[in-house]
This record gives sequence, C-alpha cells and structure tokens, in this order.
Amino acid sequence: MLPVSTATFGIETVSITRPDTYERLEKRYQGDALVYQYLCELFPEVFPFDKDGWDRYAYGQLMNLAYRKKDYAGARKYATLSQSHSFKARCTKTKLSFYLHVLYKDIKAVFK
Repeated sequence: MLPVSTATFGIETVSITRPDTYERLEKRYQGDALVYQYLCELFPEVFPFDKDGWDRYAYGQLMNLAYRKKDYAGARKYATLSQSHSFKARCTKTKLSFYLHVLYKDIKAVFK
C-alpha cells in the first residue's frame, strides 16, 4: 500500500493532463491533433477532419490556462487565435474587464 493516496496527491500537481506552461499544452495538443487526424482518416464519412475546429478548441483551452494563471497577455493572444466570441474571450479586450472577470471567479470560488 502506498503511504500517500495518489488520487489525492494528483489533484494539485502538474502532470501530462494538467500542464503548467503554454508550451507543454501546445505540444500536447499538437500530438493530440495527429491522433485526431489519424482517426478521422480511418472513418472519413463519419468523422471528417476539421483542422480549424481543432485549432479553435486548442486555443480556447490555452486561453483557459491563461485565465487560471491570471495572464492577461496570454489570454488575449489565445482568445484572438481561437476566434471565439464567448464572454470570456470578450473580457480579454481590456485589462480591466479581464481582471474583473478573474476577480469575480475568485470570489465565486470562495463562496462555493
């Protein structure tokens, strides 16, 4: 038996499924895109390959990482690349709206 519960320990640590840098997450999504493309090529009638859709998804996830890191420049960059019109992406237009959104989420998390 392990002295530490790996399930509990894994929640807050950095891992391949919870990267802490944009570069690691970008690298992971590049690899995932290759697998996605391969699977789509196996079943082209059922799963047409949508590279633009995949890129928008990956950039959206990178924007979410930027929000977790409270990084305005990163959030703005990835919101622009994702071409999203979501409220979160619109909040990256100005620093004030970005940090108000971050503050709101932090306050909301305290009262959960």
